[in-house]
Amino acid sequence: MIHLAGQHELAVAADRISSRLQKIPFIVRCIPDLTRVEHSGARDARVVVRPGFSFLRGEMTVLVQREDAPDQERLCWRLEMRGIGSSAQARVVAQVESLGEQLSRLHYEVTIEQVGGLLRAVHSSLLQAAMQQTVQRFLRQMEEQCAAPADDE
Repeated sequence: MIHLAGQHELAVAADRISSRLQKIPFIVRCIPDLTRVEHSGARDARVVVRPGFSFLRGEMTVLVQREDAPDQERLCWRLEMRGIGSSAQARVVAQVESLGEQLSRLHYEVTIEQVGGLLRAVHSSLLQAAMQQTVQRFLRQMEEQCAAPADDE
C-alpha cells in the first residue's frame, strides 16, 4: 500500500470547489494525460489516459467512481486502472477548508491499495513519485478549471 497526503491552497471559494468536486464531468476534465472519455455519468466515468512514465507506457483505462463519504465534510472516489500487463486500485479522500471569501485549502489523501502485473515489479518509491507528480498536475488543472466559468457541470 502506498499512501500520499497533502494540502493545496487555492484562490477559489471553498463552496465552489466542493460543489465542482462532487461532479464527475469536472473531475474528468482535470485528469492528467487524458486521451478520451468512454463514459461519463453522475457517479462514475471511464476514461483512457496515456501516462508518460518510463515504467508505464501505452494507454490505461481508468474507472473513476464517486463514493459516499462517512461525513458531509469529505469527498471520496475509487479509481481502478488497467493497462496491458498492469493494474492498480486507489482511493482518494478530500476535504475543502475555507480560509476566506476567495481562498481555500484542499486536504487530500491518495492511497494505492493494490498494484498488479508489471507494476508490482516497480519500486514503491518510484510509484510514489509518479503518484505525487500526477496529483500535482491534477491540482493545477483543477485550479484552472475552477477559475473558468461554470458550464454544464
